[in-house]
Amino acid sequence: MDETHPVAVNTGANAEAENLSGGTIGANGKIAGGYIAKYTLHQSHLVSAGDAKTNKVNISGGTIGDNTAIYGGYTEGSGNATDNEVTISDGTFGDGAKIYGGGTAGRGRQLTANPDIANDTLAASKATGNSVTITGGTFGTGMDIYGGNTGGTGAATGNTITLGAAEAIKATGGNVDATA
Repeated sequence: MDETHPVAVNTGANAEAENLSGGTIGANGKIAGGYIAKYTLHQSHLVSAGDAKTNKVNISGGTIGDNTAIYGGYTEGSGNATDNEVTISDGTFGDGAKIYGGGTAGRGRQLTANPDIANDTLAASKATGNSVTITGGTFGTGMDIYGGNTGGTGAATGNTITLGAAEAIKATGGNVDATA
């Protein structure tokens, strides 16, 4: 990519998978099947506009540190998150874990009078058809689960969260209600 005239700015994260069956992820980490980062090379009017589609994270073991974010698919820019999945069948998760089937920051960029400065704006990014399925594991306190999430003005629709039998999912400092 030409840094002076950047044209290809994270066009998409599609059909990528991350499988974790052991090991340790440190605190404050990120696990993602597909992840589109902001374009931060220099001040620019460009923003990551690609979509995160059909990405997957499968976790069947391992230790995940406190405050770790897990994304099936995520974009920090103005693209959509569609049909991404997180499936957890086992593992130990620290306090404050955040699990997203799919998500978007819903952020765009708007030029100012100075061409070297751009302001962040909200975008109508959508999170659609994403899912989180948890059938086992041990989870710390303060955990948040989102089938789909958007930080912009777009809607999160058709996203699902499925929890397995309560006896297979253990929570420290609380209970799991698989019927809620």
